[in-house]
Amino acid sequence: MTPPIQLQRLPRRKKPALRKRASLLLGIAALAALLLLALTGCSQAGAQDPKPTPQEQRLARAAARACEGLTPVFDNGSWVCLKER
Repeated sequence: MTPPIQLQRLPRRKKPALRKRASLLLGIAALAALLLLALTGCSQAGAQDPKPTPQEQRLARAAARACEGLTPVFDNGSWVCLKER
């Protein structure tokens, strides 16, 4: 008969120090904050485009109708009809 196997107790793993865990969590939180700021900055980029007022749109439509067959160009405060090249 073979002798019984004796099991050895392995030393317990030490838990990481509180400082290491705290710095890891702080790093993850900072990375998440930067990611959130980057994503919100992208959505505001499109909001910076100027939108024409209704009056400017009416003037542009009227100029397009007046310049049938030609290209209306806004030059020095007035619309001018130019021939396309």
